Amino acid sequence: MFTTPNSQLSWLPPCLDDLDMPALIEAAYRIFKREIIARPITIDNKPLLFSKKMTSRKEEDFYHIIVGGKQSDRAKVPSKMRCRYITWVRPILDHYNTDEVASWENKRSTSKMKCISPKDFSSIVVMRIELTKYFFVTAYPAENPSTSARWQKDYQAFLQNAEAA
Repeated sequence: MFTTPNSQLSWLPPCLDDLDMPALIEAAYRIFKREIIARPITIDNKPLLFSKKMTSRKEEDFYHIIVGGKQSDRAKVPSKMRCRYITWVRPILDHYNTDEVASWENKRSTSKMKCISPKDFSSIVVMRIELTKYFFVTAYPAENPSTSARWQKDYQAFLQNAEAA
């Protein structure tokens, strides 16, 4: 049975403790502010930018991490698993240019996206590609083996297309 991502990468920190939901959301938000927002992130010499829009006194991008489902579905409830694995977002971005991390591009609706994941495909960070910058879209752990398999398949297809070009 698949319950949580099980990465063996030494640079990934432990996830947050299994707290009650209000405490977990607040702990995750502190990490979001301290590790993700307060420290600038650069990928391919382009800044990764975050939305300044707020929802319930927290940045919308925070909710993109902790709430699953479509962006238009605001009634969604935060996921305990997504909250607990917020500790992995910054380290995945910091290890972007290492052999242990996969990155690929794909198209979602009308936008070109960059996806970054440990090569075990246990978690993903997604950003929208613009000419001189990236915009954060979401980040979350694989909640089941089919999600990891889909990311791996997307990565392999990207590599094959890059070799053919």
